[in-house]
Order: sequence, then C-alpha cells, then structure tokens
Amino acid sequence: MTLSPLRPLTTLATAALAVLVFSGCVAEARGAASAPPTAAVDVADRGAPPPPAAESAPPTIAGPIDVDPAGFTSEVVAGYVFSAGDADCQIQPGGSGTEPSFGCAIGAGQQWAWADTEFADECAARTEFGCRNGLVVRGSASPEPRLNTDADFGGYHPDVELASTERIVVDSVSCERDGAGVRCGNSESGHGFTLSATSIEAW
Repeated sequence: MTLSPLRPLTTLATAALAVLVFSGCVAEARGAASAPPTAAVDVADRGAPPPPAAESAPPTIAGPIDVDPAGFTSEVVAGYVFSAGDADCQIQPGGSGTEPSFGCAIGAGQQWAWADTEFADECAARTEFGCRNGLVVRGSASPEPRLNTDADFGGYHPDVELASTERIVVDSVSCERDGAGVRCGNSESGHGFTLSATSIEAW
C-alpha cells in the first residue's frame, strides 16, 4: 500500500495543536491560581445608614421675673412706686369699685416733644395746666398726658429700681423694663404705653 505524503504533516499539525491547547489550559489554570480570591460583601455587613442629624432647637428666651409688689411701697406716696430706666412710675391699685391706675414720667433728659406725638393738639389746648413729662392711665380709659398739676404718677423719684429682668404686677396692671425705658399696660382694658427719654408711644 502506498502511503500519502500528507499524513506526516497532518500528524505533526495535530500534535502541535494539542500542545498549544494544553499550554493554554496550563496558563489559564496558573492565572486562576495566582489571582487573589474576591471576598463576598454582604450588604447587611455594611450596616444601616446613619440617621439624619436632628435640627437644633431655637434658644429659649426667658421672660421677666415677677417681683413682690410689697417691696415697692413708700411712706411718701400711695400705691407702688419704682424707677425703670429713664422713667419714674407709680401704680395705684383698685378697690371698693375703683379700677387700678398707673403712670410714668421722665425725670431728666427728655428728648421728645408733645408736638410730635398724637397728643399734640390736646397739649396745645391746655394753655393753663399744660402737659408734663409722662403718661397716665386712669382705670379703663386711654392713656393721657400727665398734667402740670399731677403730683402722682412720676412726680416722686423712688429709691427702688425695677431691673431689666423683672416685672411688677398689681391687679390687672403690669410694668416691665423696655430698653432704656418702661412698658406698662392693663390686661383688662388693653391700654398701655412705652416711655423713655427718647420715645413715647400709647395705645
């Protein structure tokens, strides 16, 4: 039988292919063996996300401290008297069917004028008695200018002063410091005022 000359070439090609395949497998196996193992990450191991930061609460502003009115009496005038910044004040409590009254006046350094207030016409008409340096609230009436004939409601300069953190309450009337001056009002009538050497306002 005559042998074909192509058979040795085919045999060699087959053998070479087998070597290449084997080498590739070996290299792949070596690469797989040398690669570091990949650690499985469990989502649960990461933990829950941190809670949102709580909003800070606004600062608490403390209100005035109510004082004992008994510490604001005088043997010279009736009721309760005190100074509050620029103003000297007096509260007369109600009783026997009367309502409480209160008023304050600027002792020195007054910079406002009646002509610039809502009482301009009223004070201009009071040619005989005139308007003085403060306001008075009698009972449930609206505030009115303190007259030159008024000895009360700021005519006496007391020794005791209402501190900036304090408030005095007598019946339905309360007064407290307001900057360099004072703020007084009647909770039942709703009338009151603020008064200092530089400003005056009534309601």
